[in-house]
Amino acid sequence: QKDDESGDRSGSGGNGERSLLVQQITLRSDMPGTLFAVFSPRKITVDGEQLKSVQVNHVDHALQGQERDSENLSYTVRSSRAGAAEREFSSTYARGGVLPPGRSSERVRRLTQSILEQNGLERDPSKDTLPQDDEIAQAVQRYLRENCTYSLNLPRVPRGVDPIIAFLFDNREGHCEYFASAMCAMLRSAGVRARVITGYRVSEYNPVGGYYVVRQKNAHAWVEVWTENGWGTFDPSPPADIQEIHRSPEGLAAVMRNIYDYIEFQWIAKVVTYDTTQQEDVFGAVVGWFRWAGDAAKQLAWKIMGWLRSLRESWVFGPLGLVLAGLMVMVIALGLMLLVQTVLRHRRSVQLLQLGDVSKSDQKRLTTHLAFYLQMLRLLHRAGHRKPEWQPPAAFADRLVQHDPERFADVRPLTDLFYEIRFGDRPLDKDRAQRVQQHLDQLRQSI
Repeated sequence: QKDDESGDRSGSGGNGERSLLVQQITLRSDMPGTLFAVFSPRKITVDGEQLKSVQVNHVDHALQGQERDSENLSYTVRSSRAGAAEREFSSTYARGGVLPPGRSSERVRRLTQSILEQNGLERDPSKDTLPQDDEIAQAVQRYLRENCTYSLNLPRVPRGVDPIIAFLFDNREGHCEYFASAMCAMLRSAGVRARVITGYRVSEYNPVGGYYVVRQKNAHAWVEVWTENGWGTFDPSPPADIQEIHRSPEGLAAVMRNIYDYIEFQWIAKVVTYDTTQQEDVFGAVVGWFRWAGDAAKQLAWKIMGWLRSLRESWVFGPLGLVLAGLMVMVIALGLMLLVQTVLRHRRSVQLLQLGDVSKSDQKRLTTHLAFYLQMLRLLHRAGHRKPEWQPPAAFADRLVQHDPERFADVRPLTDLFYEIRFGDRPLDKDRAQRVQQHLDQLRQSI
């Protein structure tokens, strides 16, 4: 999935229009109904007739697109800039962030109280918003960052055990949702209004096309706390780990990836979702994107362009020669796109199979032995259930089984086999291969 957001431009209207943040978004998503925007959206304009209607939740301002014709969708959103939107939420809605008495774990309550005492803070849980709530949130955020470890490879939590309790008191390892949920529970136990926010972290910029790219792996969770100044944003996940996970790729591979993304973006924006006149424009940029390909690629681009220029000036082959030259450029571009696509597909397989920390030889062996897990993910994807890159395989399996135990009964044993082979150093022997095939066949029938 890729969500492109470009433009930090003001409108041309009055003062109200100039205070809005304008986003031009091209979506490639298999999540039906989901629309993305910077909070808080005020106006949405859909290009063409790609959506029948748009629904807005007036409580949290979430957008839902109804009867979407295809995966590819282009639209423009105008949002209130940061600060103004936060103040719009009333204190009445904010009170929904306090858990009813008795809902918080006593262990969580005691832990939070000890953190407050260590920082010279105190709070009566029965009181309304207090001046020190911001300091309390900072203290809890600091505790989680310093005492818990960020990890995507999590041990399975025993049945009947609260995952947040296990995170805070047992393994102290987890991804962003654990950090955010733990902070929210701790603050609520002290009477501070807090809520978990899920969305995407925008950090990857494509200099070729001049836009931001938001991928599925950029999904993130954080916390908003109601203080005297309105909703304030806090992120208890360790900053260094988050920056590393969301760090933009570098080097030649990144240049190639940016070029591929730009060509794909232009194809969707100007061929798939636009009219004939705009379709013709994209082919005029086939050579131009070479200019962004780094020093080595620039030299190659200049050689190709110089050869084309000399061919045109000498008119060696006449009009037919120019046609052949143009076709050659398109073949080179297509070859580059296929190469980049192959590299990216391999990298995605390595990420999905959690093979980033093993040797190249082990990567090759495990990619072959764990191909069944990728096949399972493809089956689920086609059925409308895509695994987020940040979510551990066990958590993904548990979520599906809880959603529909009978339909997804084979997902858990396939996931268990994945863990046995990937982390238990077990071979894909004849017995396991037969079990894998049996579960895949049953899953294919059930979905």
